Formats: sequence, structure tokens, C-alpha cells
Amino acid sequence: MSGTTQRGTGRIGSAGAALLLACGGCPPEAKPPPAPRQTEAVVLRYNANALGFGETIRAKNVSVAMKLRDAQGTRRRFDLSGVLWFQPPRRLYLSLKQFGPVLQIGSNEQEYWVWWIEPRRQMWWGRYEHLGKPCAEAMPIRPDHLLAMLGITPLPTGEGALLGPLRQVRDAEDTLIYFRWPMASRRPTGDGVELLPADPSAEPPGRIQREYWLDRYPPFVPRRILFRDAIGDVLTEARLSDHEPVGENGPLLAREITVTLPQVDGWLRMRLGRASFRGDYHPKLFERPRGARLMGSEAIQVDAACEIPTTRPLE
Repeated sequence: MSGTTQRGTGRIGSAGAALLLACGGCPPEAKPPPAPRQTEAVVLRYNANALGFGETIRAKNVSVAMKLRDAQGTRRRFDLSGVLWFQPPRRLYLSLKQFGPVLQIGSNEQEYWVWWIEPRRQMWWGRYEHLGKPCAEAMPIRPDHLLAMLGITPLPTGEGALLGPLRQVRDAEDTLIYFRWPMASRRPTGDGVELLPADPSAEPPGRIQREYWLDRYPPFVPRRILFRDAIGDVLTEARLSDHEPVGENGPLLAREITVTLPQVDGWLRMRLGRASFRGDYHPKLFERPRGARLMGSEAIQVDAACEIPTTRPLE
């Protein structure tokens, strides 16, 4: 390359840089965060969208990539496809297959279950009345957590075992935090509830149980939803993106959900196809499979210990 061409290119580059600077070629300034909203407004906005899912909804062409440890401790990856049905607050049916049926996750008003059809042929199931009790064993994927992590159920009311929300205002998100505090350690007062010292032999009080990270920019969709265990470690975490309305002007539903399961060294990435309101579905869709429908799989009740009588029979 000749020296003339080099000098010419240099002059053009310098002039171009000056022109870019003059014309605002610098990176755009960061968008200032919106003014903080009241906590009540944040809650109402989230719940208004969640309540829009009151009817039965079906999402077709669901694709799921997941990696979990099998019964021998080996991490295995599964690439599955299927269909998702849900009807808040508790009805859920997620059926996934590869060459044949592989996994079913379900829930109704009374029960919840996870059924590994292949290769394990085992179903874990429990009753909602025992959920969270020490006598109920843990499950790698809890259907009630999955429902919440889809962003389709209203926020906790702050009554019962959960207190909240406490809100943290971040640059891009409003974080709503809910705490678990035993009912036996509360005392109603004229101004609310007084928190009393908890029984040291019982579950640790005041721990963070779940967090909702909601976008501070319209349309204020959920971006992260976390559940924590009794010592504060992350149990499950979902990241939500690509929100689209269900139907015309319907509620916003995340089409991309990535769930991490750090305590079992696993993850799940789910992509939803087109979702629509459906009034027709099989009457047994939200019933736990049993008997012949289990196709020889072993059914394990994770909260069977909760139903063992605690009083000794009369002799």
C-alpha cells in the first residue's frame, strides 16, 4: 500500500471521527430509571396481570432442555417437547416426551406430583395440606413452585405463614421479598401483628422464603422469581423473558423460562409455543394418574409420614 493511500485514509478517518463526534456518535446516555412506585402499586400491577389467567390456558409446542442427576448420581441431559396446560391457582399439567413419554408434572387443588415415566418409572406425589411440613420430603421440582415461577399466580397476601412484602428498589427492578414466620410466634395487635420470640427448637423464624424481581419499566413484567430453603440458600430460581399477550390484549406470559436447581446441580430451560385460552379439556387432565394409568410405575407419597397417627391406640 502506498504512502499516499495511507495518509489519505488517515485524513478520512480523522475527519470521520470528528464528524461522528459532532453528530452525536458517542454511545447514547443511559436511560434514567423511572420514579419509584408505591409498594401497593407494584403489587396491584403484578396481580392484575396474574388474575388475567383465570381461565384454562394451553401452550402448544413446548420445548424443554434440562440436565439433572439420575438415581446413580450421573448428570444427564434431556431434550424434550410437549404441551402445557394450566388453570390458576393450582391446576397444572406439563407432559413432555422424547421418543415416548418421559416426564409429567401436575397439580390440582388437593395434590401435586412429578412422574418420571422413563427411565425411572417413579412418581413422587403429595398433598397440599402437608406442603412445607417437616414430615414432607423435598422434591427436585415442586409443581407449586413451577406455577409461581411461570408468573401466573397472584402474589402471597402476607397472611398465613408468609409475611411481606418488603420492597427493595433497584436500578432496573422492584424486588418484593417475603419472609416465613411461624404463626405461633405472632400476636395480633391493634396496629397489626407483633412478632414474638420463636421456639428455638422449631423452624428458624424470619427467613426469606421467596423473592419476586419485577421490571421497573413498563409493562412491569417479572424477570426473576426465587425460592430459598430454611438456611437462606437458593432452592430454585427462574429467569423469565420474551413476554407476549395470551390472545388479543390478554395477560402477558413469559415464553422463555430458565430454572436453576442448585441443590440438585440441575437446570431446566423451557420455551413455550403459542398460548391460548381453552374451554375444552379432558376431565381427567388435572387428576393424578393412578392404578393402570401408572403403567407399572412406582408411586411414592413424599408426605406419608404426615399421615401416620401420632397418638397411641388404647391397649
